[in-house]
Amino acid sequence: MALAPLRLRSIQEALAAAGASPMLADLKVDRPWLRFGSFLALASIFSVLVIPLALLALASSPDMADVLREPGVLSDTVDRLIKEGYMAVGLGMILGAVALAILFAAAITYRRWPGEFLWPDRTASLRHFGLGFAGIGATYVAIIPYYLLTGSTWDPPILNPDYLPSTRAPYVVMTLVGLFIAAAAEEVVCRGVLLRLTTQISKHALILCAINGVLFSALHLDPDPVAFVARTISGMIWTWAAIRLGGLEFAVGAHLASNFVLSMLVSPLSESSLPSQADWIDLAPEVLVGVITIALVERLARSRPEPAREVLASR
Repeated sequence: MALAPLRLRSIQEALAAAGASPMLADLKVDRPWLRFGSFLALASIFSVLVIPLALLALASSPDMADVLREPGVLSDTVDRLIKEGYMAVGLGMILGAVALAILFAAAITYRRWPGEFLWPDRTASLRHFGLGFAGIGATYVAIIPYYLLTGSTWDPPILNPDYLPSTRAPYVVMTLVGLFIAAAAEEVVCRGVLLRLTTQISKHALILCAINGVLFSALHLDPDPVAFVARTISGMIWTWAAIRLGGLEFAVGAHLASNFVLSMLVSPLSESSLPSQADWIDLAPEVLVGVITIALVERLARSRPEPAREVLASR
C-alpha cells in the first residue's frame, strides 16, 4: 500500500520539474500571433531557397543523381545497399537544410540565439545523445523476437546474401550519417522550434507532449491510422525527453536508434514509402519502447546534473 503514494509523488515531482524546464521558458514577445505569422513567412522563404541548393549539391554526384531519379522503392539489385545508403544521405541533407532554414527563421524572428531552441541554459550533451542511442537501439533489437513470434517474416537487409558483401560497410556508414542528420533535423523542427513556439499556447508539459506528438505524426503524411498513432506516441515521448532533460540530445539519439535499427534489421529505407496497413496489436511494442524510454529519461533527469559550460552557440 505504501508504494502507490510513493509512485504518485514521483509522478507529481516529475511533472513539477517538467514545468520548470528551460525548454518551456517564456519567449516573451509582443503580439505573439503576428510574430508567429512572420516566422512562418520567413521559414517558407528560407526553405524555398535552401531546398534547390541541397538538390543541386546532391545532383553533383552521379551516383546520388541516379538514386534521386529512381522514384519509390529502389530496384532490388546486388548493389541495392549502396543505393539505399545514398538515399539516406540525400534525405538527411534535404531535411537538414530545411531544419536549418526553420531554425534560423525562428532565431531571427524571436531574436534568440539558435541554441536557445535546442538546449537553453547549457551546452550540448554527448552523454545524453549516447544514452538515447544505445538504450533505445538495444530496446528495438530486443523486441525483434516479438515480431518473429507473431508470424512476421524477418529478412534483415544487412544480412541479405543477395546483396554484395562489399556494400554492407558503406551501407552502414552512409545510413548512419544520413539518418543522424535526418533525425537531428526532425528533432530541431519538432522538439526544438515547434515546442518552444507552442509554449505560447500552453505551459503544461503533458498538453505540449500531445500537441507535439500529433504535429510530428501529421508531418509524415502517412494515411495508415496505426502508423499515425505509433508516431504520435514516439513524438510525445521524445517531447517529454526534451522537456525533462532540457535539450534535444537524448531525443535525437533515440530517434536515430529507432530508424537505424529498422534500416539494418527490418527493411531498407526506401521501403518506408510503401503504403501499409498495420494491425492495432503492432502498437504493443511501441508502447513498451515508450515505457522504457520514459524510465531512461527519468533516471537520467534525476541523476546528478552535468556542470554547465558556456559556448557561443548556446548564448
